[in-house]
Amino acid sequence: MLLPTTLTRYIVTQAGLATVLAGAGLLALIWLLQSLRFLDYLVNKGLGVGVFLEITTLLIPRLMVVIVPLACLAGAVFMCRKLQDDHETTALQASGIRPYVALVPLLGVAAVASAVLLVLMLWLLPLATTAFKDLQTDVRLRQGQLLLETGTFNPLGDNLMVYVKERLTPTSFAQLLVHDTRDPLQPVTWYARFGELSTNPATQAPELLLQEGLRQEAGPREVNMLEFASYNLSLAAQLSRGAMAERQPEVEERGLRAIWAEAQAAGTAPKRADQLEAEAVNRLSWPLLPWPLVMVAAGALLHPPKRKQSSLRGVLLAALAGVAVVGAQFGWLTQAKSGATWALWAMLGWPLICTLVATFWFKWAAKP
Repeated sequence: MLLPTTLTRYIVTQAGLATVLAGAGLLALIWLLQSLRFLDYLVNKGLGVGVFLEITTLLIPRLMVVIVPLACLAGAVFMCRKLQDDHETTALQASGIRPYVALVPLLGVAAVASAVLLVLMLWLLPLATTAFKDLQTDVRLRQGQLLLETGTFNPLGDNLMVYVKERLTPTSFAQLLVHDTRDPLQPVTWYARFGELSTNPATQAPELLLQEGLRQEAGPREVNMLEFASYNLSLAAQLSRGAMAERQPEVEERGLRAIWAEAQAAGTAPKRADQLEAEAVNRLSWPLLPWPLVMVAAGALLHPPKRKQSSLRGVLLAALAGVAVVGAQFGWLTQAKSGATWALWAMLGWPLICTLVATFWFKWAAKP
């Protein structure tokens, strides 16, 4: 028979390892799926591998917010099923050791998961979201208009079209055609053997350096042709105002104090105030989710097996109940952002209510 201290060490080790492995597997899968959204920039538009890895790595804290509770549920289900299938719960009951002895180490794992979530929600997530949004804005609004795709006509704004035949490096090209209709009465076309994208260090505006080419300007009555060795074509006017202007931070990028202060400010619009309050409450309530999820696993599986009853039934029951707990929390968040004040209280109370219900379930199921 396992002594309580040995049992505690055994459960913490096995449950913690299962939680880490489940979290790593979920993170790898979801990260890969999310990275596919940015794969087009890497394959077709010449985005550097370093920038691609940076922008996809910044997704990890947001993914971890969802993955950590689910991984905690998976680790608790694995451990409880293992204790049941190996008849260790039966041995504990026969030796007079109460089921709470096996439950306490699982709650310790839940406490660690809650601490990790608290750090994510209050510190890492705002920082990573800010860095991600800044980089995403730069790629989509600034570089995104300049990451030219080969073999097709790339519109830059409403009156400039660029065709690239071959890409030599991520920022240099061969065989370019640029058609400029900014002056409708005198459209200009550039033909160049080589082209290079760069950024003006003084204005931070993008520029396209054309080399070894021909400039053709069509006037009302004549066409003018001019050969050039190099021509620096400024693209600042082609960027939208939103691309050149400073980006306004979103709610997810603000710290908890800043969120609550803005939500209570007199000049804040009601809709934004609702979003701010929902985000503030979510950051405090979401780290509580590992507790009801562990209790759900314990209620479904941390007891001696019933006669002619497979542990698979308990696994499915725990999984469905856990998904329902997490899904409902997402639902309360959505309702709170839309202005439902009652949903704020639901977000705070839901993890506590689910923990109490699961505790009564565990006490009932653990009875001899």
